[in-house]
Amino acid sequence: MAPLEKALFAVPSKDRNSSIVARHYGFDGKGGANFQKIGNEFDLTRERVRQIVSEADPLSHLLQKGYPLLDRIITTIAAGLPAPAALVESRLQQTGFSTKPFRIEGILNAARLLSRPVPFRLNSLSKARYIVPTAYPPFSEIITEARQEVRKNGMTTISQFLMGRPGSDEAQRESALLESVMSTQRDFRWLDKKSGWFWLAATPRNCAVSRIRKMLAVANPLPVVEVRAGLERMEGPLAPEKTLLEFCRQIPGITVEGETVRATPEIEAVDCAKLLRGTKTANSATTSATLP
Repeated sequence: MAPLEKALFAVPSKDRNSSIVARHYGFDGKGGANFQKIGNEFDLTRERVRQIVSEADPLSHLLQKGYPLLDRIITTIAAGLPAPAALVESRLQQTGFSTKPFRIEGILNAARLLSRPVPFRLNSLSKARYIVPTAYPPFSEIITEARQEVRKNGMTTISQFLMGRPGSDEAQRESALLESVMSTQRDFRWLDKKSGWFWLAATPRNCAVSRIRKMLAVANPLPVVEVRAGLERMEGPLAPEKTLLEFCRQIPGITVEGETVRATPEIEAVDCAKLLRGTKTANSATTSATLP
């Protein structure tokens, strides 16, 4: 099997204009580039690069004998998603599909020019590139949903956002992807990495934090079993006691001693009244947000 660079792409190294077109579409394996960047590389103006690209036929760089290889690569990529783009590119090289890590952008552009269906897309987050199925929700929506869960229930789990079948290879890949997505948030905190429990500490109006502080205003300290019983009324996913202890440990003004939770300093009655009002407001906002 000839590698991608020889089977599908015809890019004469001594033909400057062909090299420019290949650079723009990513046929050289570098992922594509805009006119300004290419101009800087070839010592040309942005306008001159635009003219060269617009006057060229990119299909002339694609070899018909390589079409089956492109289809096979697309199928191979789709079977291992979601995944970091760099990992996919490296695997294409390791399995002999390419002689070097060939960036996915060039493959996507070739498929588009040939009207090949592609069941995935490329997403970027904090300069990292990921390949996800076409139907996968945007990362921004996942993060927003996570904050809503944390606001309502105090904490949540990675598995809450999995689309794949639990225990499958797809779910394991997706779990790793979601960990990467969530960890881009500065306030992301693990509560129990093994079981996937986490929270986003800067999310405002956290109902569980308010309820715990309200309980400690009435009785301080409290055993974790009683704290957990008080959170059961929230009707959300309830974390194990060990995870709940770590959650309390990370709340400012609350300390954990063994299996006992304590507010330090003690919460005054006036603060308790504020917490009551704040909890009611947050619950009302959550209820309103769920109404049609």
